[in-house]
Amino acid sequence: MLEHVEEPGLFLRKIAELSGPDTYIYVTTCLNAPAIDHIFLFGKLSEVEELTRESGLVIADQCVTPYTGKSIEECEAERLPVNVAYVMRKQ
Repeated sequence: MLEHVEEPGLFLRKIAELSGPDTYIYVTTCLNAPAIDHIFLFGKLSEVEELTRESGLVIADQCVTPYTGKSIEECEAERLPVNVAYVMRKQ
């Protein structure tokens, strides 16, 4: 859902601000998946991870689903779509 937000960093910072120490935050997004309703485009997992840290959150768990038959590295290099889901917590 982060790809549908104009300012995902601001969005995540607000979630961190509203979250308590026992809060689990579920976030999904995609890499290299341009679409008419995707107003923010991530190209690499590291971009999402850095944005998460900068927002005051940590990734507790993740599910990364690269393009069929490709590795994450291949997807990033070839700009193929990757779906990701995160469980985040406040730092």
